[in-house]
Amino acid sequence: MDLWLDERGRLRQESLRLTLHPLRQRTPGQQNAQVTSTTVLRLYDYGTKARVTAPPAGDTADVTDRMTRSGTDAG
Repeated sequence: MDLWLDERGRLRQESLRLTLHPLRQRTPGQQNAQVTSTTVLRLYDYGTKARVTAPPAGDTADVTDRMTRSGTDAG
């Protein structure tokens, strides 16, 4: 993780690099496979008023149970 701060000490950018190794039971024959992901978050316009509304319920989903099961054979 790399963080960039401005002259006032505010976070301006965050870069996070992850290397993941897929679960063996999910990737037969690919035990040495890896996936690398880099996410960059840039922050700007501090102090700007924002109008934010939640999306309609039909456009959202609760994936908590899927994430919990992702490490099991239940898939």
